[in-house]
Parts: sequence; structure tokens; C-alpha cells
Amino acid sequence: MLINWEQQPKGDGWDNAPDDALVWLAIPLIESSFALDQSYYVGGGGTGMGQRGRYENIGRHFRSGRPMWMPHLGLSAEGAITFTDGRHRFAWVRDHGAAALPVTTDPDQASVLVARFGTNLRETHVR
Repeated sequence: MLINWEQQPKGDGWDNAPDDALVWLAIPLIESSFALDQSYYVGGGGTGMGQRGRYENIGRHFRSGRPMWMPHLGLSAEGAITFTDGRHRFAWVRDHGAAALPVTTDPDQASVLVARFGTNLRETHVR
């Protein structure tokens, strides 16, 4: 199944904020960094630091074929992946065999993310 991603629209009052950058990242590389944050990490099947039912609800949404907002992430001061939004979406596609996904990020961090975690893939396929 091919995941249908879309960028989260800007909310009211954010018209003057710079547009987010969109980059494609390799899931195994993100996972290696994200797994270091045990206080915020979402493990296999939604285990660990998750809101009850969030992982399962995301799976139903993906399986419906409706568009899903791209995760938004960046880098901590130490250089590790930090999710602002979308860690359960990431975990679900990771657990279902995806190799890549698009994410939004601060334009100032886009080139560093691509250098460390980037991929040439431009589709998210899951089983």
C-alpha cells in the first residue's frame, strides 16, 4: 500500500511564519536516532511512551487511504531526532515495512537532516 501524505496547513495567525521545508528521510536512519530518546520513543506496535489507542487509530486512518499529515521533526542540541508532531505516524510506517517518508522541518535544519538521514526514495510503501 502506498501512503498518501500531505503537509499540515498553517493555522490561523501563522501567515507570516516561514514555510516548513519538506525533506525525504530514510526510516532506518531516523529510527537509530529516535530510539536514543527513551522518554519519548514509540516502540514496536506502539509500545512505550504512547497515548492509548493512538497507534491503532493511525493504522486505521492509513488503511483508509485518506491523506495523512507528514510528521514534523528536527534535531536536538545534541544532534538527535526530535519529533514535534508525528512520532506515532512514524512508528506505524516503520513497523509496517516502509523505507522512507517525507517530513516537514524548520528550513534552517533541512540540509543537516538530509545530509544525515536523507534518501533518494520518494514514496512510502507499507505492507
